Amino acid sequence: MQIYEEKFRNELSDSYVFTPHLSLLELLEIYKSLPNKDIPNTSLELGCGGGLHLNRNTCFREVEGLEVSKTAADFLTHKYQIKVYHCDFLDFEPLKKWDLLFDAHLLHCLIGVNAFKEYFKKVFDLLNPHGHLVLEVMCEGRGMSFDANQNYDIQSKVLFEGDIPIRTILSSREIEQIICESGLKIVYLRVDENIKFIPNSHRSESRPSDPDRMRIICLKE
Repeated sequence: MQIYEEKFRNELSDSYVFTPHLSLLELLEIYKSLPNKDIPNTSLELGCGGGLHLNRNTCFREVEGLEVSKTAADFLTHKYQIKVYHCDFLDFEPLKKWDLLFDAHLLHCLIGVNAFKEYFKKVFDLLNPHGHLVLEVMCEGRGMSFDANQNYDIQSKVLFEGDIPIRTILSSREIEQIICESGLKIVYLRVDENIKFIPNSHRSESRPSDPDRMRIICLKE
C-alpha cells in the first residue's frame, strides 16, 4: 500500500492530466456491445488510481471509484466530485451493491492465489443480480522472463522486485477455475498471446517474454 501512496504523492498535482489505458476503454466497448444487457444504474471502478475510465463514458449513470491510495482517492473526490472509497478491496465492506464492477488493473496487484480467490468471492457479494464484472489481467505466457531485478516464484505464482512482491501471475486456466468456483458465470473470455502486459511501471514498451493479456466479463446470475 505504501508503494502506491508514494507513487501518487509524487505524480498528482493540479496540473496532472489523466491518460486512460486505451486497452481498458476498448474493453468497455466490448462490454457495452454484449446482447441482452441493461445499462448499469450503478458502477464502481476498482483501482482507479489518478483517473476514472468509467467517468469518460456518458452511458454509465452513477459512477464511483475505489482506490487503496488515500492521496489518489482524495484527489479524485476533489477533482470529479464523486464518491471514491479509500480502501483495500479485500477489506471493503460497503452497505450497497453495484450493477457493474470494472477492474482497472487491480486484480494482478493482489498477492497470492488465495487473494485471487478472495477477490472473486468479494466481487460476487458486491454485485447485484444480473450485474457484471469486467476486467483484464495478466496471465502466464510462454517463455516468460523478467527484468534483472525481478524474480518470478513458480510455486507461489508471485513476481518479486527485489524482496517486494508486486504481481501475481496465474495461468489463464487457473483464473478461469477460480472464477467458476466463486459462483460467477463467464460470458466473455479472450487470451491474447500476442498482446503483452508489462509487469512493472519502469518500461513503456512490451516484450515478447512479458505475460499475456487475459480479458474476462463475468455475470452474477
